[in-house]
Amino acid sequence: MSENNFFYRVQIHLVPVEFEYPLALELVQLGASGTAENLTFVQPQLQYDPKIISTSHKNIDAFFTSKPSRDQLEQLKNRYNFKSFEIHTEPKQDWLADWKKQF
Repeated sequence: MSENNFFYRVQIHLVPVEFEYPLALELVQLGASGTAENLTFVQPQLQYDPKIISTSHKNIDAFFTSKPSRDQLEQLKNRYNFKSFEIHTEPKQDWLADWKKQF
């Protein structure tokens, strides 16, 4: 698979909420093109907005164009006291083109 056809998503589990921002900064310094928080929510009725549930820990995804170093991620794990991480290879998608196919 050509490196241009995929990216890496690092799932980071149970980050203490006070470390979310400094961890995101360090991930960008390691080469992440961005981060996203996986929000915990409930939505009892689909026509209404979801209710976000506050938690003391966050789950974060970081996105990389090059495979991040496991050693560097282990160092971040020790520094920011999160539970675990997983590195996934994801195919690149043209989300706009996929969306247009629905119409």
